[in-house]
Amino acid sequence: MPVYEIEIFLVRLTGLVQLRTAAERTGPIPRVIPDLDRFAVLATADDRGRAIRRTWRRLSQALPVVALWNAFPDSEGNYTLSFPLTADAAHRISFHAVRGGCTPETVLRDAIAEALARDRSSRRAQLDSRINALLRDFPRDEIKRGLSP
Repeated sequence: MPVYEIEIFLVRLTGLVQLRTAAERTGPIPRVIPDLDRFAVLATADDRGRAIRRTWRRLSQALPVVALWNAFPDSEGNYTLSFPLTADAAHRISFHAVRGGCTPETVLRDAIAEALARDRSSRRAQLDSRINALLRDFPRDEIKRGLSP
């Protein structure tokens, strides 16, 4: 059976006692990130989704988990992110999926892709604005001298 490394993100910092309790439920925790608000476990399952669901079941009572994701991409380069949804959010996502004739996963994937595109666009606009301000405030030859080693 394949083994998956699942990284766990916590709502708040946790102590070593809580991590030991979690280890009792899931087995040894192979990797603890120094800030103690995330760590990784190894989970065996037939597929990645089952490994994540099994990890949720085992940890939800022991730790304040906010999200799980697989630490390594699948064969297509995709990661799986798992996080709890409120009933209202789940209903809205399902509504949009039915209206669009697609799956809830597709609705979330498209929403995340759109948000990332907006963020990239916003960062590009910030960069353009700052470069224009730099070019406006300093002569080009001075900028070139500042960039050369």
